[in-house]
Amino acid sequence: IFDLNKKTFFFATFFGELPQIYLFLTIFQELANSLNDFGKIKFNMLYNLEIIFAILTYLLFFFVADHYRKKFKKSH
Repeated sequence: IFDLNKKTFFFATFFGELPQIYLFLTIFQELANSLNDFGKIKFNMLYNLEIIFAILTYLLFFFVADHYRKKFKKSH
């Protein structure tokens, strides 16, 4: 449909899904680690540097991708 070869499709899919996978794995890992003995979540996990870094990286990737999408859309 999009005239992509298999290698290009693989790498585009891999790098397109990587930020979401990293973000969700980091959040759920910290969520599982923050459960105490009574099954209650300690919300101080939101201040963990890994969570903050994962969210900021995801947002940065989103804004950079959006910028390039707009740039290439104007040029075509």
